[in-house]
Amino acid sequence: MNAFLTIIFCFFVITSSAFAADYCAFGIGNNWVYSTAINGRTVEFTQEVTTLEKQGKKQVYTMESRMNRTLINTFKWQLENSSLILLKKMNLRGETAFSPPRKEMICNAKVGDRWTWKSHNHTDYLNYEAIKEEKVSVPSGKFNAIVIKTSGFMDGTEIKESFTWYADKVGSVKEVVKAGSVDMIRKLTSYKVN
Repeated sequence: MNAFLTIIFCFFVITSSAFAADYCAFGIGNNWVYSTAINGRTVEFTQEVTTLEKQGKKQVYTMESRMNRTLINTFKWQLENSSLILLKKMNLRGETAFSPPRKEMICNAKVGDRWTWKSHNHTDYLNYEAIKEEKVSVPSGKFNAIVIKTSGFMDGTEIKESFTWYADKVGSVKEVVKAGSVDMIRKLTSYKVN
């Protein structure tokens, strides 16, 4: 009987990890196009993973973010220990290296998972929680998603509420943010993931 239970347990562990969700769809050429309403004004945001470079043992991805086809931000990301880590953000205002690097997402998150990021100077902090799974409909389709709630304080602005829907093997499909005087709703209109 003990041998049978051991086999069943091992099978469960192997199949659970083999079928675990992957909400961090990162690969060269992957891109996502979003219709984004910011305080009632709609713009198109595009994000694309453009390069992958080795930095020692680490692989660092570059992602470009464009608004109405104009480059506005370049991000440096790393996938580490099943988490998506933001290392750096660059734009016309300069470069921000996140210290410590900011864990943005647990790639195989489950409802109830929580994590926190605090800057070294303790002026910025973000609290994340996987609050539920639900079906979400956006212009690019219908998805089963996990919803991540984020709150905190970033760049002098309180993040009152932020909810992001992540779909398996796709990434972020919807986001609703209330931060400072900004109300934003972002929905995925098309995507390409390898």
